Amino acid sequence: MQDFIGVALSTVAVLAVVLAPIALKRKIQANRAREWEVEQTAPFGEELATAVAGFLQRGLVVAYRHRDGCGMGLRYAEGAFIYGSVSDGELPTPSEAVAWQWADKERKEFADTDSFVRWLSVQTGNSLGVQTPYSQHLTRHRLMKAVEFCSKNEPSRWPPYAG
Repeated sequence: MQDFIGVALSTVAVLAVVLAPIALKRKIQANRAREWEVEQTAPFGEELATAVAGFLQRGLVVAYRHRDGCGMGLRYAEGAFIYGSVSDGELPTPSEAVAWQWADKERKEFADTDSFVRWLSVQTGNSLGVQTPYSQHLTRHRLMKAVEFCSKNEPSRWPPYAG
């Protein structure tokens, strides 16, 4: 009987050692899924939107720079805050947008800081079209990363784009 109990306890111990990492991995995946859901559904908020607006006015451009479609971006040019499609690394200014051959249905321009901050503060990853964690759309993470970088560096050190 003692042999049976010893074997049973050994089996339980082996199972615990084998199954514990699997359970931990599932718990981590569930936590990441919840974090992703919050990231995508929580509004960016006024604090982040105000910080982004200030850095855009100082020269920040939030856009990926590569060939072809680069997702969505933000910039400030010609007295307007611009949200729109980035192509070949460029988000056109208001005067350039008129000459571009393609229509940007999602493009928005804001003539003043207050209207831009009001708009951006209520946006979420989902409202700006994010479908996957690898999307080139704007997310809270991208904006926070850009604000953090710009906060720690002089504008002369900012890359042509951030985020």
